[in-house]
Amino acid sequence: MNKPEQAAYLYTSEHKTYRQIAAIIGVSPASIDKWLKMQGVTAEMGEWANVKCAFCGNELRVMRSRLKAKNYCSPECYHATRQQRPYVPWRQGQRIARAVASKYFALQPAHVVHHEDGDNRNNVPANLKVFASQAHHMAYHHGSPVEPLWDGANQPNPSHLSPAPSNAPQANLTPLAGIQDDDC
Repeated sequence: MNKPEQAAYLYTSEHKTYRQIAAIIGVSPASIDKWLKMQGVTAEMGEWANVKCAFCGNELRVMRSRLKAKNYCSPECYHATRQQRPYVPWRQGQRIARAVASKYFALQPAHVVHHEDGDNRNNVPANLKVFASQAHHMAYHHGSPVEPLWDGANQPNPSHLSPAPSNAPQANLTPLAGIQDDDC
């Protein structure tokens, strides 16, 4: 495949921009424009992409400006992917999670503590992550490559939070007075 044909393929099939194609091939964007015109490629040919719905697999056509890592054919498919992760709400979960995370990381009021398994009752450090803001937290839930400020899975367990030896008395882990698990 010669360079003009490669440029046409990258524009129409992989939906790259002129600048991206120019960087790949090693020429100027003006050369890419000239080659695409010589190949008979119009702007409309590269504007639309045929992709599959990330949930149901149906074919759909998406404008290049709306092309994402995951595309959905309907709001129903989008929301179905959001509901696949289990979530166990508990009124005290975030408060306790913030207390646990603060033993390892200097939490600020805007920081969001995330439970990796979705269970607010599981406040072991290995299940917690700290994000800079609610926006970063939601981006993480939506599959964006957002790095947490702190990841408990990568932290050693301090001795005061590690499980007690089998011969040691067990701590009373009942809910706070007056609050029952069913109150959520």
